[in-house]
Amino acid sequence: MYWIPRHELVEEIADSIDAANKKNDGACANVELLRGVRCTHVEPTDEGLVKIAIERNGDSGEYLVADLCVGADGISSIVRQSLEDGRFDPEEWSNAKNPSKKFGLKKFTTPSTGLRIKGLCIRPNFAIPKGGTGSDANAKHQLENRYNYSLESATKGDTDALNLIFLPQKNPNAGMGRTVNICTMPGHDIWDTNKLRNDDGGRSAKAYFQKAFPRFDWDEIVSEDEWELFASTEGSRFPQCQYSPSLYVSSKPRDHEGTTTDGTGVVLIGDALHAFPPDLGQGVNSAFCDAMVLGESFEEAASDAVSAASTASVPPKSFVARALNSYQAKNGPETRALIELARCGAPYQYNQPSKMMKLGKKFWMANVLLRLFLNKATLGLSPKPAILMMMDSRSSFRKIMRKANTLTAILWSSLLLGVVSLIRSRVGV
Repeated sequence: MYWIPRHELVEEIADSIDAANKKNDGACANVELLRGVRCTHVEPTDEGLVKIAIERNGDSGEYLVADLCVGADGISSIVRQSLEDGRFDPEEWSNAKNPSKKFGLKKFTTPSTGLRIKGLCIRPNFAIPKGGTGSDANAKHQLENRYNYSLESATKGDTDALNLIFLPQKNPNAGMGRTVNICTMPGHDIWDTNKLRNDDGGRSAKAYFQKAFPRFDWDEIVSEDEWELFASTEGSRFPQCQYSPSLYVSSKPRDHEGTTTDGTGVVLIGDALHAFPPDLGQGVNSAFCDAMVLGESFEEAASDAVSAASTASVPPKSFVARALNSYQAKNGPETRALIELARCGAPYQYNQPSKMMKLGKKFWMANVLLRLFLNKATLGLSPKPAILMMMDSRSSFRKIMRKANTLTAILWSSLLLGVVSLIRSRVGV
């Protein structure tokens, strides 16, 4: 498994769209990419279509009109907010009643919520000194790109300890090199602009890292421009686990001169639908799964429409409504299971320094080890910990959590029975 930088992923998607457009034989419309455009809100038209208000290069007042709007606009989704605001009349749009309840986010705080993260781009194929003596004094260790690395700093305090996390990367020569993620508590020194100034071209940031990792040749592995960029950016915060209970709205069938329309709709995927800290590394993967399920739902609806046409029957719902209703039925439970998994998967992996977090990590580790032991002792009859079951690409999030929750119920029931038996034996009943 490899990671690629986000900008390279975006470029890959754009290149795929261009390639598909060139191969298009006219059977469907080309995909047009609009750059420098931001959605400000979504609302219905009087004709039952979807109107998307956009701001282009800072200028507002422009609209796009579509049959289907797919909200893939991130954790602060304007599309989802438009649905929550009740812009779609439930008399004319299915699944639009009680919009604040259906599209208001369900949020859950986890031990990793609120942690701050920043990326530092390292020049490709770099090495670090081994720290030997004699003939090995100048020996270096090459960091292989196919491996994870976690390098701890020489500084060990709660506010100055650093842990550089390198994810495996397939092509380190592409783009700017290999990215190292720096994740800390909000009170860490690297967020203190008095210690790491954001107006000195990155000099104080470089000096701070030289002190924390004195064996690294920072002049060689990080460019001056990158130090300036690192110092000037704010980074980001890990969000709460959150999801929208409802996934779509669709127009109710309208009959124009005896012909039922295919319908229109608005649907959510990716971070617009669900968001969580990157503990599991499933953010982009789950978004792709959403898109695949949505595509499959439309393919099934199209097949049903062909069957209905061959039998001269009229489906009770429009084509779009059937597809989006199927998407909700399939992906709604998956979304809830995904958020449940994100809440318990691996929230203590960032070495949070507080006593409560360290105690929580011990309990979490004990739980993982117990489930591993039971899995081995029962020859696989008892499921593995959820974080390990996730490695099996054949298992859905719902299947993983069903197994994990079943074992949890058995463990709690066994503990309760043991306590009751102990009490009965003590009182002589």
